Amino acid sequence: MKRLHLPSGITHGLDFLIPDNWSADQALAVVELIEEVSEISCAEAG
Repeated sequence: MKRLHLPSGITHGLDFLIPDNWSADQALAVVELIEEVSEISCAEAG
């Protein structure tokens, strides 16, 4: 699988680009959801 060059320069993790046609509120909601899932996952993993 070809890796994308991310604008952030991050070279690890998931490739996640927010579409240009999303509103700021939509993008923020998705980022907050991902952060919340990550926190729960890390807490469960201990």
